[in-house]
Amino acid sequence: MATNVRSLVIDLVESTNATILAILIAVLIVFLTTVLFYKFGRSHLGGRGILLIGLTDSGKTLGILFVVDSVNFPREQRDVAEILFDILGDKYLSKCRLSILVVCNKQDLTMAKSQSVIKSQLEKEINTLRITRAAALQGQDGGSTTTAVSVGKKGKDFDFSHVHPVKVEFVECSAKGQGDGEADVTAVEKWLEKIA
Repeated sequence: MATNVRSLVIDLVESTNATILAILIAVLIVFLTTVLFYKFGRSHLGGRGILLIGLTDSGKTLGILFVVDSVNFPREQRDVAEILFDILGDKYLSKCRLSILVVCNKQDLTMAKSQSVIKSQLEKEINTLRITRAAALQGQDGGSTTTAVSVGKKGKDFDFSHVHPVKVEFVECSAKGQGDGEADVTAVEKWLEKIA
């Protein structure tokens, strides 16, 4: 088999029909790229990822859907809190007066954490991040020169109600549905209607 493929390649290279050779090379490159992306791309993310969707109306961002895996949340809460902290601390997003909907997905599964548990854990984690990042900034140059805005009220523990003018809401949903059941995303649909 290998000699047949090798002889075919040699015949193609030696022939004057370069179009067939170019097509075969292109197909081979696409195949190798797909295999390598599948192998290395999935292992890098560990099969997980974060979905951020900005909703726009003629270039103006109206809101962000921040989807959280409620089942795997205990293992990922630090990463989720860091990303949410960066979003809340972004000076450009804070000027937009946008709404953020934290969607606690996979509520149809028994090990899923409720929206109140996820909210309280994120508040604790963001409070810790706020303290450690402020200390790191002061430790580097004695001052705090940053492009980020302060997240929450100074001198108080972090609470999502303290993040003004950004409005953060939490909802529970099940995008896949239980068994053959329908997806339960009515809370997301209501939020989308409200901000549109």
